Amino acid sequence: MPLRVRAGTIHAYPLRPDNRRNMVTQRFTKHFGVMLDNASSMAVQLGAEAMLVLLDGACDWERLKERIPVEVEHVIVAADNQADLEGAEDVGLLPLTLNKEGSPLLERLQHALLEAVADGYLRANSMVVSLYSGFDHSKI
Repeated sequence: MPLRVRAGTIHAYPLRPDNRRNMVTQRFTKHFGVMLDNASSMAVQLGAEAMLVLLDGACDWERLKERIPVEVEHVIVAADNQADLEGAEDVGLLPLTLNKEGSPLLERLQHALLEAVADGYLRANSMVVSLYSGFDHSKI
């Protein structure tokens, strides 16, 4: 039976043993969809140049992309492992590997923003709306 850990409005589920180790799947729950819709609306209303979605693992990239309005030109998806981001670029998302597993949330967020600028996804001083879980799924 898979371990189910609830992390605020975002749920993390380990993959089956036949898949990569240490990889978690970011389930696309109703709550995650609502948060994504709200962040997207905020990005459009503020005229943000990009949206950054900091994830705990792989996601249904097509579903994520469909929920974000076309007015949001750049959607950066960041995760700790490159394997978690497979397929994101295929649907028009900008994948960003953090390699910061086990780091505090704010450090991961800061690193994602710096890497996005370094990789040319963002310009310095860009307005970005970020969506991330404020909870650590591995701790109670």
